[in-house]
Amino acid sequence: MANSASLLRYASLPGLGWRRGTLVQGKNGRIKPNAVLYNGVEYMVEPENGHFQIRQYAKGRSIYTNCGTDVETAVARLSQLQAKATLLTAQRKLGVANERTQQLLTKLLDPFIEKYAHGSEDTMYAYRYTATSFVNLMTHRGTLISADINEDCVIAFDRWLEAQGNKKNTRATRYGYIRCFLRYCGLDPNVVITPEEHKKLKAKPKLAVETYSEDELLKLLTASSERHRLIWRTYKELGLREEELCFAFWCDVDFDHAVWQVRFKPKGSFWWNRALKWKSKDSEERDIPIPVGLLNELVALKKNADAKTPLVFPTRGGQADIKLLKALKSDWRDAGLNCGHCAGCLGKLNECSKAKIKTFRSTYLTTMSEYVALPSVQALAGHSDIKTTMRYLKPAAMDTLQKACNKAFAATA
Repeated sequence: MANSASLLRYASLPGLGWRRGTLVQGKNGRIKPNAVLYNGVEYMVEPENGHFQIRQYAKGRSIYTNCGTDVETAVARLSQLQAKATLLTAQRKLGVANERTQQLLTKLLDPFIEKYAHGSEDTMYAYRYTATSFVNLMTHRGTLISADINEDCVIAFDRWLEAQGNKKNTRATRYGYIRCFLRYCGLDPNVVITPEEHKKLKAKPKLAVETYSEDELLKLLTASSERHRLIWRTYKELGLREEELCFAFWCDVDFDHAVWQVRFKPKGSFWWNRALKWKSKDSEERDIPIPVGLLNELVALKKNADAKTPLVFPTRGGQADIKLLKALKSDWRDAGLNCGHCAGCLGKLNECSKAKIKTFRSTYLTTMSEYVALPSVQALAGHSDIKTTMRYLKPAAMDTLQKACNKAFAATA
């Protein structure tokens, strides 16, 4: 460790050979340049005999650094190391973990993105957007190095996200990425941010589960193009995550057994970007049964599919279609389903916030929960935690609950 650094003299001692000995301090407090203390015995050596070394420890091992034959230069080098060690120790206590805290945030941004922005398109975008926006805001505020980041900076970023229209759920997720960026910058988020503020920033409101009604789905499918109609139906009847459909290959569809297989895609799978790889959110592959009606439509689609791309629903250029949410909002608007009062409807793009691909998934899982046990619903969802599955399930309608209530307490009437 830096504070345990010490100065030694490496010299050839009479009758002993080359040895490392400690330095000897004179009565005037100054170091005797030609004296060496070894095993309690003081030896005098010639100036050209050996040299000074600084000894440090790293992972239980001694590390020696040569620093010449001039004692004043060696002492100055040691003082420099000790001062640096004292600074780093103080920084750790303040939440600073390493020398990156003294670097410009703009210099740390690209390496951070390079290290962490991997996986799905959504994940890569989230890391890039969050880190870039945070650094830009810090630069605007005059916070240029990571050592100057404090709790107020993180709170200010949360307020900035809110001003951009981000809901609390989204801001809580972005806060997780900020904590990752702080660690990369050499900071300890648990020290920078107080437990009380951390609890507020990470909190996600428990929103009511939304599902699509049969009337909404009928209007949506009627207003959509043939391609979009089949895509929306696939989401609704298989409960896929957005990217699980975008990156699905025809080889993932087992027509013989009527099964849609969610499978990971290694690097080299996508011709337009050989470095791109894909895996599902919870890193769980799974099989999903395909309803007969949907299976027949997929069979017909496969007969006319472009042989140049393995994707089930590619763009015209044969690549993964990662803009399906925008397409859904457009079809939703054309179907006359916009609510007219949410922030999306009142915005410039007139895109209703109720139109979400995630809602297809909630609709599917809620429907399946009426026919199979909860563990089976969890398996169909590809969730590693049953609690996650529960967040997708909408309670039974009030009339259903009323009938169940009447039946349960009929004997006591």
